[in-house]
Amino acid sequence: MYRIPFVGFLLLMVLTSNGFAQVKIAIIDSGCNIKHEKGISFVDDTIQDPNGHGTSIAKIIKKTAPDTKLYIAKVFTRDRRNREIQPFVDAIDWAISQEVDLINLSFGTHNDEEMIHNAIKKAYNRGILIIAAAGNEGEMLDLLVQELSKRGKGNSVSQGIAYPAKYEEVIGVGAIKSFWCFNRHVEYSPVGQEIEFVCNGSFDSQKGTSFAAARATAIIANIKKAHPNLKGYQLREAARSYINDLGKSGRDRKFGYGKLELKPM
Repeated sequence: MYRIPFVGFLLLMVLTSNGFAQVKIAIIDSGCNIKHEKGISFVDDTIQDPNGHGTSIAKIIKKTAPDTKLYIAKVFTRDRRNREIQPFVDAIDWAISQEVDLINLSFGTHNDEEMIHNAIKKAYNRGILIIAAAGNEGEMLDLLVQELSKRGKGNSVSQGIAYPAKYEEVIGVGAIKSFWCFNRHVEYSPVGQEIEFVCNGSFDSQKGTSFAAARATAIIANIKKAHPNLKGYQLREAARSYINDLGKSGRDRKFGYGKLELKPM
């Protein structure tokens, strides 16, 4: 495993952007109503966020990683339902063209879309790290699906970890509820081998793995800031030194490697 020396933590806390390139993050979501570096819409003629989801993601990232530059790609309208594949592909390609360091995908589907997967692989091969929400199905529903499947009843209730978090090239993030030093798994967060990390899934009165993924993105952005030469898989491995291992020792289906923290463990 890639280990970061303690000096990395000191740099993480004290370095400013002077002399260092700011970390660039693409948020592919419903738009954004706070200050950002650059934005583009692939579904209408405005970058404005009609439902607030993308704005919440941006706020979470900016709170934890205030020096980052945000690149907004709008792929959802008010109801956050988009059945067209091309806007997502175009958004990822646009993020690549902007030479971003990270891509946040706080959405999920149970459809394995080859075009989206190819775009993600292209970004990953360019050294861009992709972080995605695991979905909001829940362990109990997944167990029910497994039982129904055994009985030949199909799998229409739930299918575990959602795409794109399910792809090998993507960091899948689950949600936990955090209070002081206590952390517990929440029912809506699915379990599976694709879970890599977990973070707090609450934001204001909202909850979901979307917000957990945003927190993970912000923490990884801080790691990138302290170690600007790390890209892609190197940065992904480095993040494993910043986890609080929860549940069973090592990686497990509920917590992945553990909860991402702002300090190396």
